[in-house]
Formats: sequence, structure tokens, C-alpha cells
Amino acid sequence: MLSCLTAYQFIEFLICNRMMQSPSMAYSAFFIISFLPPLGFLLATSFNNRFNRMNYLILIPAISILAYYATMIETFKVAKCTVIYASYNYPLGDLYGLIYYLPILATLIILLQGAKNKSATDIRNLNILLIVGYVIIIIPSILGFIFYHEYWRIVESVMCKFAFFFAAALSYFTLKNGKLRKEIKTVF
Repeated sequence: MLSCLTAYQFIEFLICNRMMQSPSMAYSAFFIISFLPPLGFLLATSFNNRFNRMNYLILIPAISILAYYATMIETFKVAKCTVIYASYNYPLGDLYGLIYYLPILATLIILLQGAKNKSATDIRNLNILLIVGYVIIIIPSILGFIFYHEYWRIVESVMCKFAFFFAAALSYFTLKNGKLRKEIKTVF
């Protein structure tokens, strides 16, 4: 997940600062970031011992829309670049939003259920950490939609800027989870 965030930021840098604004670069940005929500879902289910092979089905909507988008890469346009964000014109924005946000919602549900675990404090705290990471991204988006009616045009990029905090939460989660897993193996 951290690799997805880093790669997206790098492509956005190339698009806005190096003026590499071809449709294929805009598609590349969408390609990378489209996998972030399904990967978050897979992480949450795995961490909370709710993982099974059927969970991989969460990747199908993202793969499907990206395959569809691959047939029309030329329709992707960089609409605007600023220091804070890049905005794109792309087809089927509402469908893309649905495909993007539903796995995030499912992930939050899994994490909230894991946060109710009173018997394992470390696992509970790590679930809460990831919830906070997601909420830090979502709250600015909700406020943007409420107060700035054109926000839908820039939502992915602005979310990625706030994703710095999510990346910090993921990094801390990775370090703590690795330590927790070592402690569990030592006990058994």
C-alpha cells in the first residue's frame, strides 16, 4: 500500500512538475491508485483473521474498470496541476467513485469490528490506528464535498495529499505488527 501511495505521488510529480501530461500518464496514476482500497481491505481482513481466498474478489471491480479504461486511454486528460493536487478528466467518474469508495467502507467495517476486540489490546490499538489513518483522509473529502461543489474533480489527488498521514499510520502499523507477530511466535 505504501508503494502505491509513493508511486502515485511520483507520477503526479512527473505530470505536474515535469509536464509529462500525456493521457497514458494520467491513466497510470489511476491505475496505481485504484488498487489502494482493495489492498486496504485485504490487509484488514488478513490482520483480523477474516481472510480467505474469496477476499481476492474485491480486486475484480478495480481490474474491470481499469481494463475498460485501457480501451480509451486517450480520453484521460490532465485538467489542472497545482502544487497541492492534479485533477483529471476521465470517463465514468461516478462509477469509478463507487468502485473506489466501497472497498474503503468495507475496510472500515472490518477495522471497527477488530477495534471492538477487548481481549487483545495490541490488535485493538492497531485497528484503531488504521481507522484514524482512513478517517484523516475521509474527513477532508467530506468537508470538500460540502463546501466546494467542484471538489469531485480533484478528490483523488487531494486525498493522496492527506494520505501522508495514512502512510505514517501504515508505517507505524507495519512496525508494530511485525513486532507483535514476533512476540506471538515466541510465545508459541
